[in-house]
Amino acid sequence: MTSRLLVDNIEGKASFGTVHIPNSMVKHQEYTLDPSGQLTASLSSGDLSSALWSDTYTPKFSNSILHFTFTRLWLVNASVSNSEVDFEFHIGGSLAMKCRNQTRGYNCPSLDVTHQMTTTSTSALTLEAKVRAVASNGGTVYMTTDSNTDARLFVMEIAQ
Repeated sequence: MTSRLLVDNIEGKASFGTVHIPNSMVKHQEYTLDPSGQLTASLSSGDLSSALWSDTYTPKFSNSILHFTFTRLWLVNASVSNSEVDFEFHIGGSLAMKCRNQTRGYNCPSLDVTHQMTTTSTSALTLEAKVRAVASNGGTVYMTTDSNTDARLFVMEIAQ
């Protein structure tokens, strides 16, 4: 025996248009880090850049899981061959994730990095991408795209 439930509209009990379904994706947002193709920072050794890219994300629910994925992210220190560059992702002014890329001139691998967190409110979150020249590797650091694809950030919100 099978059952079917057909409805035209589902309305949330407390507010119109809000239905909480656990373990479902409730919101997806995509950001292009720089449509023109290149973000740069001139840094002294060990310095952290100001935000090369920033935007906001507003969670739909106060206890959702947020999954962040950066794709096609290239980090280059044009001043120093075989240098290291840190990529830092800040949420709400605090360091959320950091990774290091060993660069070799312009022949550096692209990064695909992820971070996950649980929200505590529906207040807007400031998202920032920053870079740091590591150790004695000061110079001009580029956070770029490759020749075919823009660097992107995907945010997926999952209800709990």
